[in-house]
Amino acid sequence: MNPRPHTHPAHGFTLIELLVVISIIALLIGILLPALGAARGAARGLASLSNVRQVEIASQTFLADNKQRHLPFSNVFNFEPYQGANLFSGANSGNPTPNSERWIWVSKLVSDDYMPGSAVFICPELETTDAKFLNVPTKGGPSANWKGHPDWFRSHYGMNFMGVGSMLEQPVAGSDPSLANKSPEAGMIRNPTETIHFADSKNLAMETGAPDLGSTLGYTPGETAGVAYLFPGPAAPTAAYGHADARHGNSINVSYADGHGSAVRVQDPDFVWGPDELTDWVSSRDLNDWDRN
Repeated sequence: MNPRPHTHPAHGFTLIELLVVISIIALLIGILLPALGAARGAARGLASLSNVRQVEIASQTFLADNKQRHLPFSNVFNFEPYQGANLFSGANSGNPTPNSERWIWVSKLVSDDYMPGSAVFICPELETTDAKFLNVPTKGGPSANWKGHPDWFRSHYGMNFMGVGSMLEQPVAGSDPSLANKSPEAGMIRNPTETIHFADSKNLAMETGAPDLGSTLGYTPGETAGVAYLFPGPAAPTAAYGHADARHGNSINVSYADGHGSAVRVQDPDFVWGPDELTDWVSSRDLNDWDRN
C-alpha cells in the first residue's frame, strides 16, 4: 500500500493582510490621481497652445497674401459698443439673423481656406454652457449665411481687435471711425514680438449677468462662452467685453504679431485685466503690449 501523500492545509489571506493590500492600493491611487490630473491639464494646455499657433500661422499667411496687411477683425465694424453686432440684421432685437455679406475674422479664415473648419477655435480647457457653440451652417451647404453666423463670435480665442485687427486705436486721443475696417500693415507694428495678437478669451460679461452682449448676439445671461475679440485694459468683468482668460492654471496661451506663440503666466488668474505682464493698461492710453506703437 502506498503511503498517503503529505498534504498542507489550505491557507488564505487573513483580514489584516487584505486590509494592508487595500490600503497600499488606495495610497498609490491617491498619489497617482493628482499627477494624472496635472498631466491631463498640461496636455489640454498644449493642445490649446497648438490651436493658438495654428490661428496665428493662418493669419500670417493671410498677411503674406494681402500685401502685408493684417487680417481685419471684421469687414463691417460696429462702433458702440465695439462688438461687431451689426454683422447681423436685427441684431438688437435679441434674435440676430446672419448676413452672408458680412464676416468676422474667424469665419474669414475658414471661408478663404486658411483653416479647414471650426475645430481649431475650440479650447479643450474651456467648458462652455451652450451646447450650440460654433453650430454654424456647413460651408457650401444650403444656407447662404454661414459666414456671418452669430455663433462665430463664440470662438474660444480672441483677437486684439483694436491694436492689430483694426486701426481704431490712434497714437493720439480719440479714434477715427473711418479706419475701423482697415487693419494695420506689418510695418506699422513697431514691436511685433511683444504685441499681442490672439489669446485665450472668455466673455466674463455673460457669466456676471450683464445683458449687453446677450441682447445683440444671442448670448444668454450666465452663459460661459468664448468671444472672438479681446478688449485691453482694466474694464470691469460686468462690461460686455472679451477678456483674456487664464484657464490653464495661471497661464494664458498667447500669440504675437510676429507669428510666435507662448504660454504666459499671470500673477492672478482671477484678475487678468489688472496690471500684470499680459494686460497692463492704464488710463493714459499707454497700451503697452496691446498697442502697435
